[in-house]
Amino acid sequence: MIGSEECEAVPDIILTGGGVLPEHCRISLHDGVATIYPHQNAQCWLNTVLIDKPAKLSQGNSKPKFVVLY
Repeated sequence: MIGSEECEAVPDIILTGGGVLPEHCRISLHDGVATIYPHQNAQCWLNTVLIDKPAKLSQGNSKPKFVVLY
């Protein structure tokens, strides 16, 4: 879980700043595939694209991959 200090359960990663939800998103790793799951109304960006549904995270491609959470 990634979220703010206001989260009922202690998040694995704590973010601070405007727009960070208590439960902002989660990232899972299953069979070597990392996937980000944004929570409803959370602003999670992947390579300049605002995502509102699960998205696969990858590395090693010619394009840089990055996630911005706020």
